[in-house]
Amino acid sequence: MRPHALRLALVSALAIAGVALAVLPLISSHDAHAGVPAAAWSTRSVPVVESHGDGPVLAAATSGGSTYTDAPARPVTCVRGSSAPAFQVVYAYPRDAGNRRSSAIRTIRRAMAQANGIIYKSARETAPGSDVRLRVRCNRYQAISVATYAFSKAGADGRGETFRQIITAGRKAGFRSGASKYVVFWDSGISGMCGQAEMHLDTSRSVANANNTGNNYAVVYGRTCWTGTSTMHELGHTMGAVQNDAPHATGTAHCNQEQDVMCYADGGPSGRTSNLRYSCARIVRFDCGHDDYFRVGRTSGYLATHWQVGWVGNRFLSFRGTL
Repeated sequence: MRPHALRLALVSALAIAGVALAVLPLISSHDAHAGVPAAAWSTRSVPVVESHGDGPVLAAATSGGSTYTDAPARPVTCVRGSSAPAFQVVYAYPRDAGNRRSSAIRTIRRAMAQANGIIYKSARETAPGSDVRLRVRCNRYQAISVATYAFSKAGADGRGETFRQIITAGRKAGFRSGASKYVVFWDSGISGMCGQAEMHLDTSRSVANANNTGNNYAVVYGRTCWTGTSTMHELGHTMGAVQNDAPHATGTAHCNQEQDVMCYADGGPSGRTSNLRYSCARIVRFDCGHDDYFRVGRTSGYLATHWQVGWVGNRFLSFRGTL
């Protein structure tokens, strides 16, 4: 897919089929990183998907449902400083409701470690000797760093804020580095969904792929959704999963091949319930079949020529061991 000069906000309804599109100004500012040619981080104008309504399947995992179970937690790759590419974890809350960071930080760190466990486990399905991890900013004690900001829509009391308002507030608070992908744990639930995220519609297999940059956001809503599965789903979007031309793509940034962290009936052109394919066992899997958006090691077919999260050129994962 060729880059375009417009930013698209793509909204898929949870309960109905269909896609609504709106044109928004491009917001993409990418800084040069240490050791990376500045040209590779130049601003690119590409369509951006805003996933909307990531929740029906993911919510089942957080409410005792058996659709998914979180993978065992594993330590992330800690990144110190602010210049190298990494995920920055953020606790954000409605100002009306008050700051409850102290009671949230342990759950947030566990969710990130469980998300990392999903990446590790899925990578070893195709590269048994590999050790693939999320790159995450940590403090001097090697614990995941959790930044904080507050936002409230006037009179909302934590019930009226939207994804766009939450991430705009984050950028205004200074969270807009081209080296960071921001994972916001929003301390208020939103009915019917577990999270939303930004994803560039860019399939180019290049280190300059728009999904290989920072200053984009994932938001996980409400503490009942602060699990490894829900978190990994939103992180997956920020790293480019699922492109709309992938073999099992719904056409709305997800896939229709279950059981898969990124797949569910999202109402997209190929994602209706009647089109779901149940190809994999009912366990946490990041890319059922390893043919749509994630495969570590030797690739073929679509993933050999298109952007994919498991490619060693992905700056937001660390790749160790035998690949």
